[in-house]
Amino acid sequence: MGQDGIRPAGPQVANLPHDGFLPTLARRLHSPRHVDQKSVSLAKGAIAGLIGGRFASWVMNQFQAGVNKVSDRFKEQEDSDIDIFQHELEPEEKKPAGTIVHYAYGSALGAFYGWAERSDLARTASGTLFGAVLWSGSDEIGVPMFGLSKAPTEYPVSTHAWALAAHAVYGVTTERVRRSLRRGYLSS
Repeated sequence: MGQDGIRPAGPQVANLPHDGFLPTLARRLHSPRHVDQKSVSLAKGAIAGLIGGRFASWVMNQFQAGVNKVSDRFKEQEDSDIDIFQHELEPEEKKPAGTIVHYAYGSALGAFYGWAERSDLARTASGTLFGAVLWSGSDEIGVPMFGLSKAPTEYPVSTHAWALAAHAVYGVTTERVRRSLRRGYLSS
């Protein structure tokens, strides 16, 4: 209780007198009314999405590796020439560069997905729609447009189907991890 018999708002700051600049500042900073809860929630959503996207990128790689053991569906895309910043990558540079881009892109889009978590559309079909939109915008449009793969028409339909499936795995995994973190460690 304060000197006037009224309990100060927000959590108590332990062992501080209730007068003076620093104790007052500490009480105000700990008071919920001085924290923009929407910004905190959006940031936590983005962090949960980033973690989910990073993990989902790994799961997607494992899915694609499993498909590759059965068939060479993704082999054609891996063999394409990669020209980044007017510098064609050497064969030994392609795999590490591809991995770095894959994880960075997957993490960034996961963060965006987590930031947009309040949107019902974003969570539609438990992340499957997110994965399908990502496949369409990235694999079918963006990657060929930047010259990182051949045109979509140069691949068989089965390659597109397996890539769509891999992105659905990414989307569902991103959503599951994001949801778990938001209910646990990163709850509002």
